[in-house]
Amino acid sequence: MKSWRARPRGLHARLLVAVLALMTTGLVAADVAAYASLRTHLLGRTDDNLALAEAQLNLIAARGTGRGLDAIDQVAPPRVMVVFLDVDGDVISTTNRPDAGVSASRLEEMSEEEPVTLDVDGEPYRMTRIDVSRSTLIVTRDDGTSATVATVVIGLPVQDAYDALRLLVVTEIVSGLLVLLGVGGLASAAIRVGLRPLRQVSRTARAIASGDHDERIQVPDAGPELTEVADALNAAFDARSTSEQGVREFLADASHELRTPLAVVHGWSDLYREGGLSDWASIDEAMDNINREATRMRELVDGMLTLARVGNAPDRPPTEVEIDAVVADLVDAIAPLHPEHQMVAAASGLTILGDRDSLHRALANLLTNACRHTPEGTTIGIRVEQGPEDVVRVVVEDDGPGLSDVQIDRAFDRFWRSAEPDAPPGSGSGLGLAIARAGIRAYDGEVHLEAAKPHGLRGVITLPRSPRGTRDGERPDHRSGS
Repeated sequence: MKSWRARPRGLHARLLVAVLALMTTGLVAADVAAYASLRTHLLGRTDDNLALAEAQLNLIAARGTGRGLDAIDQVAPPRVMVVFLDVDGDVISTTNRPDAGVSASRLEEMSEEEPVTLDVDGEPYRMTRIDVSRSTLIVTRDDGTSATVATVVIGLPVQDAYDALRLLVVTEIVSGLLVLLGVGGLASAAIRVGLRPLRQVSRTARAIASGDHDERIQVPDAGPELTEVADALNAAFDARSTSEQGVREFLADASHELRTPLAVVHGWSDLYREGGLSDWASIDEAMDNINREATRMRELVDGMLTLARVGNAPDRPPTEVEIDAVVADLVDAIAPLHPEHQMVAAASGLTILGDRDSLHRALANLLTNACRHTPEGTTIGIRVEQGPEDVVRVVVEDDGPGLSDVQIDRAFDRFWRSAEPDAPPGSGSGLGLAIARAGIRAYDGEVHLEAAKPHGLRGVITLPRSPRGTRDGERPDHRSGS
């Protein structure tokens, strides 16, 4: 059998239950404190009266004689019950309560140090007993005979005090219920008003989920907490909208870029099927064009996959990377492919905290672009310098024609390519710089382009410096030229 436990549904109910629980706890604590305080006060006042009567009785007992009921009246103010008992525990005489029913068996319930509350014939009394056996207190009975008193019992009725305490309890219960009802109503209304901005947030979120992507949460005068929540959600919605827009643009750009090589492949294949390629020379030309466009499509697909991979969180933790070693490997690999350019790389001894593959990819892209888009005889320099705030800057600079400000702003856009007049059709995928920036940013770095003075282009990679700092010794310069 499944156990079921009732739980408040919704934030409104939970908050209301919490408020009522706290209020109930506070009322109970206050009521208990009031009851205990009043009880202590009433019984303390009764105990004070008993102590006064006891002091008077001790004074009479010290005289050693008694004068019948006259002596009792001296120690028995109004409402005080006094019972004189002999050595056998038999009652000699009483005042204010002749039917007290105090016997030897009940003496054991009484204390000689602190008063106790006992029931006498259905009525509560605050009572104490006094041992006067060492004195010679003699009290005359109603029949005229006299007896020596051994024990005196003094009692004071406390029924009025108990009635007052009972009335207090009833008053506390009734007033507490009324207070809880009133507080519950006010708290429910206040919570409903306080949750109104959250309901607005919910409605806006549902509207956005339904397709109204331009809608945003507006919660004026909702307090700092809800305003902070609204701002965070709006930021999340903005990020989602930007991401979706980026995906749409990426798909549109990718479709546009793939459409051209696909059209070329499709056109040559249709020409072949229709018999337009009548000799082997035409067929070879068709195969060359198809192979070139297929290679371009493969580069585009590989670039898009790489961009999607490096655009996510890094799959490897950052490590210490020797910049000089990466530069040396790239110069050795790229310089032979472009003998018409001169590459100059100076050793630095600096290390960065990042990923070797990301740094290698970004530097390779900057060097390859510098070689492709500058005329013969251009010098390409690579230098590493200590930047501010404990970062390292890797700079690739050429003295070529450079790019305009508009071209620099668009250089990192996906599928963007500069239009050089002598560039072969369809050269490059337009993804290299976008991939380089995504890979460097994944390790808290940055890549940007800027104009060099008096002419040329400068690419700058910035990454955090490794804690190890500068290494001992320096690598020799790596130079290559025509």
